[in-house]
Amino acid sequence: MKDFEKVKRYERAKERVERLKKFYTKLSVYIIVISFLAGLNYYENEWRHAWFL
Repeated sequence: MKDFEKVKRYERAKERVERLKKFYTKLSVYIIVISFLAGLNYYENEWRHAWFL
C-alpha cells in the first residue's frame, strides 16, 4: 500500500511540475513578445499611441 501511495503522489507531483513549466514558458513568451512590440511602438511613434499601457 505504501508503495502505491508513493507512486500516486509522485505522479501528481510530476503533473503539477509539468503544468507549472507550461505556465512559466507561456508567461515568458508573452513578456518577450509584448516587450518587443512595445519597443517597436516606441521606435515608430515615440509613445504617441501607447496601446500596451
